Amino acid sequence: MSTELAFSILMPTYNRADLIEQSVRSVKAQTHPHWELIIVDDGSTDDTRAVVERQEDPRIRYIYQPNAGQLNALLTASRRVVGDVVMLLHSDDRLIDEGALERIASRFMADPGLDGVCADYVTIDESGRDTGFLKTWAPDRDGVLKRILFTRGVNGLGDHFAVTRHTFDRSVLPNYIMDSTVYYLGIEKLAMLRLAKIEPWYQYRVFPENYTNSPIGRYVIHCGRLRTICKIFRNSLFLRPHLALDSMPFKLARKFGLIDWLKLRAARQNRWALVRRYYEEWKRYMLDNRFPELAIRQVDRIAHSAACRQTGVQAKALPIEYRGEDHYHGKDARKFYRDYEGGKVNAFYERLLCEDYDHIVYRDAETGRHVETVLRYFSLFYRHGCAG
Repeated sequence: MSTELAFSILMPTYNRADLIEQSVRSVKAQTHPHWELIIVDDGSTDDTRAVVERQEDPRIRYIYQPNAGQLNALLTASRRVVGDVVMLLHSDDRLIDEGALERIASRFMADPGLDGVCADYVTIDESGRDTGFLKTWAPDRDGVLKRILFTRGVNGLGDHFAVTRHTFDRSVLPNYIMDSTVYYLGIEKLAMLRLAKIEPWYQYRVFPENYTNSPIGRYVIHCGRLRTICKIFRNSLFLRPHLALDSMPFKLARKFGLIDWLKLRAARQNRWALVRRYYEEWKRYMLDNRFPELAIRQVDRIAHSAACRQTGVQAKALPIEYRGEDHYHGKDARKFYRDYEGGKVNAFYERLLCEDYDHIVYRDAETGRHVETVLRYFSLFYRHGCAG
């Protein structure tokens, strides 16, 4: 019965001619026959195209685009999806064995109400040898939220999703691909996807040259983590008076000396004190671990925006006028880093990141919508509104 499910496997790639053939072969070896592999080549300058074309399988679709980053490559792939289940497979990783898709399909068929499945990862080295396991979190909402907060936004379930098409469209696409946040928490109410943890199906390659270890990679990853944490704070998750004393808000408040914040009569400013202290601690961590200057500047600005909300003072306005500048979204963090380092960031973003102010004013609602987009990109909490 599981053979009735069709898989759309998304594979973004960039200059992986040396490894992508192993990834593709792990898909072609599957006993489950109903799959399509959508490879989006994000501007490779090596022999990636030739390696893929040698595979000669009609289920493999190759798309080339100018270099725009992994999430933009996934966005391109998302427009071609036709399967019942949508998966991510990086071009330097592999499916663990020929029965991986069959087992995933069987789990979905056994529980039609599932949004997706997750699993631990088997780690491999540069040569493809097994090196151990990478444990992922249990997919329960409260536990996941607590761990995200205490790990500064770490994605403890990983980004290697395997979800229904409906879940992909309503959750993975807006959260992970467009906004670069975790795919399994809703934007508005932080609703957790219904995921089942099954046996590992994914081999994750770990080696020193991983993109995640580069300065730009560290910035991109932390941008996503900042947005994930901002999403939690913006949803006022911690303002419910019925929280138990062993809950996450109590532990955070105790750590930062804000026990009174939990009282029913606690002032709103105490919430912002907690948020400010949280990001100040984050900044110290980034300084100690030599993060890129841009990442440190951004988290410092977030802490300042929370401090402004805490005091409620509006003494220094930043007047903004929108002149048609292009916008960056979560998926564009890599481009923003390069533009910033190259002095090419437009003034709209430069001013909100670098100037001294405690609130933002503008002339019309249209500009306000653009300000919201910039604040969302930077994860800032500043007050803003139309002037007089």
